[in-house]
Amino acid sequence: MWKLFRDNSYTVVRLLLNQIALSLFSLMLVSVYATFDFRSLQAIVGIFGAGLYLYLQYTVMWSDGAKDRVRVSVDHAKYIPGKGVYLALFANSINLLLAVFATLSDFFGAAVPFFGNLQFAKVVLNLVQTMYLPLVTLFVPASRIPFYLYLLSPVPAIAVCGIAFENGYRNRLPLYSTAKKKK
Repeated sequence: MWKLFRDNSYTVVRLLLNQIALSLFSLMLVSVYATFDFRSLQAIVGIFGAGLYLYLQYTVMWSDGAKDRVRVSVDHAKYIPGKGVYLALFANSINLLLAVFATLSDFFGAAVPFFGNLQFAKVVLNLVQTMYLPLVTLFVPASRIPFYLYLLSPVPAIAVCGIAFENGYRNRLPLYSTAKKKK
């Protein structure tokens, strides 16, 4: 497994850079709707931010899947089922670790002082996953986001990356069919 991550570290770094860049961009978008306080603007900003993030993750993994298909076809590599999901899990491991810290601070924060100090994880998660924040705060205030939303927030990116890698490997585009039509 370590060899898989070592050989594909460039892809993981690209996924992480996309996440950091989109979180900063989404932070600017959040400041727009926070200034005007319109729910409809908040929904538009949330859909745009999350959609753009998932689109960028899709393009990175689709191109990696297409490159992998070439490597497999010339016998330079072997096909690894679920490789896109593994790479996305590795790229989102920081988010998952911070979500575990946030969960521990929610459950044990009052009883054990050490876990109460883990509240910083929520702040960092809100900054790192700002692209989802407008959609989440439509339903829940930002100060009361439940722990399971922190744990589930990497799931869309992981699913999109897995689907994108397989589509790239099989040379399938989401809106365009490569199959020739019969006359």
